[in-house]
Amino acid sequence: MPYLSPAALPPFHRDSDGTLLVVSADAARLADALGGDDDAIRVASDAREALRHLAAGPASVLLVADGLDVDTLLAAARRANPHAQLVLRGDAAPSPRAAALGAHGWVASDDAPARLRLAIDAAGRTAALLAAAARRERRKTDLLASVSHELRTPINVVLGYVDLLVENTFGACPPEARAVLEKVRGNAAWLLELVEELLELAQLEAGAAAVRCMALDPTPLLRELGDALALLAAPKGLTPICALPPRLPLVLADAARLRVVVQNLLANATKFTEHGHVRLSAAASDAGGVTVVVTDSGPGIPPEQLEAVFDPYHQLEPYRGPRRGIGLGLALARRFARAMGGDLVAASTPGAGATFTLVLAPATAPDTAVALGAA
Repeated sequence: MPYLSPAALPPFHRDSDGTLLVVSADAARLADALGGDDDAIRVASDAREALRHLAAGPASVLLVADGLDVDTLLAAARRANPHAQLVLRGDAAPSPRAAALGAHGWVASDDAPARLRLAIDAAGRTAALLAAAARRERRKTDLLASVSHELRTPINVVLGYVDLLVENTFGACPPEARAVLEKVRGNAAWLLELVEELLELAQLEAGAAAVRCMALDPTPLLRELGDALALLAAPKGLTPICALPPRLPLVLADAARLRVVVQNLLANATKFTEHGHVRLSAAASDAGGVTVVVTDSGPGIPPEQLEAVFDPYHQLEPYRGPRRGIGLGLALARRFARAMGGDLVAASTPGAGATFTLVLAPATAPDTAVALGAA
């Protein structure tokens, strides 16, 4: 390629999240060739020295000679700056490891400084764009949490006053008004459920939601939810089936989060099933934990949507039933399941219903509290 003078290029792009760290036996010579201020480029002759630099401050771009402990260096860089980018430099053609590591670029050892500058500048700009996008997402998450929190209080007030009216607190409630008040209560309760889900998601994405796991007997909770299934199924004429053994092994779980997960699975199953049954079952797993299974006789889920149903705000298409909810239930359920050391998976044959399997870990690990982030 034709030689381009480094002076003709813009200065090395530096953002607020770090600097360029050059890791190579000839790091000092490379830094001189790249130009730039001394505080914009740091140099290290080996991985050990590079780790000391990373411990002292983040880097937005790593220029590393292939053959060094690149995996360790990249992991250390991304602990301080999740958006840090890697440019590999070697003597031969690009190493297969470059793609495996997610390297932003590859430069040959004999490339002109201009090419090196271009690769590093592109990586730096990518790191800056990712950091800016993350800040925007964080602002949206903060706004979502704030709005959800502010909405929760007035909705609770509405529910409270409706209850007082129905209970004749302000005088006799006319019989013809009770049906209207029940509709108000039902819709307010639905809004409160949506607000709670939005707040939960915002806390998850901000890393502020904690799952406190401990040894738990899931049998009483599942039996209670099995009784609730009958209430969910009754309005649609569905057959509720509860197949729970007399006793299940202890699992590592957060009781409140486990309740949310199974409730969401049962609510989804009854929502999408128009005829037939919804079934809740559980059994001890081969690993010593418990598997909880919710099946239905609904329309099923297309194969291409089996994973997408766990994405926030995703709703099945086409769906001709009434749209209640915004597609957060399954997203929250899977995140909670994995935070408890288990998992949640879906299987389905279109036209023959869907099966959701919740795997709960055995109570062999110590009690723990896990802070959740955006998974």
